[in-house]
Amino acid sequence: MEMRLRLLDEPCTDRRLKDEYGIINRIDVIVCKNCGTLLCNMSQMISVSTEGNSAHYVNPGGYVHDLLTVSEVISTTARGPPSSECSWFPGYKWTIHECSHCGQHIGWRFTSSDLSPSSFFGLTRRSIRPADSRRPITSTVQRIEQLAII
Repeated sequence: MEMRLRLLDEPCTDRRLKDEYGIINRIDVIVCKNCGTLLCNMSQMISVSTEGNSAHYVNPGGYVHDLLTVSEVISTTARGPPSSECSWFPGYKWTIHECSHCGQHIGWRFTSSDLSPSSFFGLTRRSIRPADSRRPITSTVQRIEQLAII
């Protein structure tokens, strides 16, 4: 929040754009919005649909999910068995995934024995945020996981 206020307070447009460019260039990982646990690198984003690596999907209850698709994640726990019912990606089964640290719903793992890729993750944007991996991490578990993924 401090960074947002500083950017808004900057009277010079050129300096504001330069600061924003610097911020964007430092963002290299995706973390849980609730607790900050590292989930994946930005380099792991993939496209599995014609919309690219981000699209909106509606579940049977009418809830709209804005998904970001990535090849791998860490620090998540599967909940329940895979299901093909109402899959947003034909030929793929889905399994709910939650943050291993705080239990926040992060998204779904999609798996298929016949299609390529054989698996990927759809992360719901309401549960994730971009971050800078070079910023201090408070948890020992997060430090270990970060070293493993980078």
